[in-house]
Parts: sequence; structure tokens; C-alpha cells
Amino acid sequence: KEANQINRSVKLPLNISVDAQNFKKNIEFENFLKNTEFVSHFFIKDLNNVKINYRIIFNGSPKKFLDLSAKQGLKIDTSTQVWYLN
Repeated sequence: KEANQINRSVKLPLNISVDAQNFKKNIEFENFLKNTEFVSHFFIKDLNNVKINYRIIFNGSPKKFLDLSAKQGLKIDTSTQVWYLN
């Protein structure tokens, strides 16, 4: 039970970029964000015809976010400062 407790004092800001042409992937990602209790807030930071940049406030560690997204079948590339949803 202790592992499932949300520490609301730790607010991790994440920047994740998603391909703007992949409508299905964007819907899946937004549904994941809406239904994840560790996400306290998210919004579209900016967008163009190539990508949509999301700003996410996550109550947990980066590893926890990546684990939760992987369970939903969302693969995130973390090799750059702005993460990219593949």
C-alpha cells in the first residue's frame, strides 16, 4: 500500500512531444493523462503541423511515469530533454 501512495509534495514537470499527424496516438496519450491519478495537471504548451508539445505536472518520479505509460503501451523516448512519444 505504501508504494501506491501519492506524494503530492513532489511535482515533476515533464515536457513530452507527440506527432501531430498521429491523431489516434494523441487521443490515447490524452486519455492516459486524464485517467492517471498521479497526473495533477497537463496542458498543450504549443503545437504546429509537425508536433504537439504537452506540459505535464506529475506527482512522482520519472521512472514511475515511464512505468505507468509503458503499461498502457505508450513508448516514450527519453534521450533528449523534451521526451518524445513514439
